[in-house]
Amino acid sequence: MRRLVLVVLLFATLVTWAALRLLQRELPHFADAPDARAVGSFHVHSDMSHDGRVPVADIAHAAARAGLDFVVLTDHNAQLPTATQVDGITVVSSAELSTPYGHVIALGGKTLLGKAARERRNVLDAIREDGGRPILAHPADVKRPWAGPVGGAAGLEVANLAASARRHRAHLFLDLLPLLIAAPLRPDLALAQLYDRDRRALSRWDEETDPRVVGLCGNDAHGWLDMGLNMSAWLTVLDEPLPPEQDARPQAIVAALTQGRSSCVAGMLGRAAGLTFVARAAGATVARAGESVEVTSVEALDVVVPAVIGARARLVLLRNGAELLETARSELHYVGPLSGTYRVEVRVPVPGLWWGESAVTAMYSNRIRILAARAETSP
Repeated sequence: MRRLVLVVLLFATLVTWAALRLLQRELPHFADAPDARAVGSFHVHSDMSHDGRVPVADIAHAAARAGLDFVVLTDHNAQLPTATQVDGITVVSSAELSTPYGHVIALGGKTLLGKAARERRNVLDAIREDGGRPILAHPADVKRPWAGPVGGAAGLEVANLAASARRHRAHLFLDLLPLLIAAPLRPDLALAQLYDRDRRALSRWDEETDPRVVGLCGNDAHGWLDMGLNMSAWLTVLDEPLPPEQDARPQAIVAALTQGRSSCVAGMLGRAAGLTFVARAAGATVARAGESVEVTSVEALDVVVPAVIGARARLVLLRNGAELLETARSELHYVGPLSGTYRVEVRVPVPGLWWGESAVTAMYSNRIRILAARAETSP
C-alpha cells in the first residue's frame, strides 16, 4: 500500500511539474506592426467538405474574433457560387480538387470543375481555362503528395500545418503524442512545434525559378481544433490593405495571392505585418515579390521584417534556393545582386514543450527574379 501511495505521489508531482513547466514556457513574438496590411487564412475547410465540421458563417465569426480580414475556403470538390461577406470577413471560396496527381486548389476559378475535368491529364490547363489559378496543395505530404508536374502550376503550398502534423504522426504517433498532451494547457506552444521546414516542398518550389510561381502557407483547417486558433497558425499577409469597397475585395485577395504580393507569418508568434522585399535602383523600387527585372536595372535588394521580441531571429536571403546571406538585424541591404531568383526567410528560435528550443522558419517571402543581361553568363 505504501508503494502505491509513493507511486501516486510521484506521478502527481511529475504531472504538476509538467503543467507548470508548460505554463512557464514563453514564445517569442513579433513586434506590433504599424501598417494596415490585410491578414487572412489560406486553406480552410467548411462543412461543405466531407471531412469538415464548421459552417461557413461560424468560420467567418471565428475569423473576426481572431482579428483576420479574409478567409480562403478550399473545400473538397465543392465551392460557394460566389465570394461572400460575413461579420466583416471576406470569404473567398475556391475548391480543392481531387485529381489523379493529388490535390490542387483552383484559386479564383469561376465554376466547380466536374469529375471528368478533374481527371484530365492536363487538369492544370482545365483550371486555367476556367479562369482559375492552380495551386498545388501540400505537394510533399506523406499522405497525398503531388505526383504530377509543377510546371503549369501557378503556385504551391510551401508550408501546410496538417501536412506537418502528419509528418509527426508518421513515427507511430511518438512525435505527435507530446503535442496532444500539451495542447489543452498551451495550444499555442503545441501548434508552434509544427512549424517545421518542409524541405521537399521548398525544393520543388525553388526548382521553378519563375517568381510568378508563388509560395503560399496553408492551415488545412477542418474544425478538429479551435477554428480561430487553427486559422491563425499560418497567417497570409497581403502587401496592402483590402479595398474599402466590399465588392472589390475578393478579386483583390485572389490577385494578391496569385501575383506573389503576400508573405507567410507564423501566427502563434503574433499577428505581425508581413515582410517587405523589393529590388531598388537610384532609390526607386524596380521590382517587388512576384516580379522579374534585368540585372542591369538593379542596384540592391532591400528587406525589412518586424522585430522579434524574446529571441534572436535570423533574416536569411536565399538565391536559387541556396542560403546566400544571413543577419540578426531586421533590415538587409544587399548591393550588387547577380542574376538568379531570390527569396527571404525569417528564422526564430522556438522553445520546446518542456525543454530546449529549435530554430523554425516563421516568415516566408515570395520571390524576385533578376534576369541575366544579354552579355552575361549566369554562374
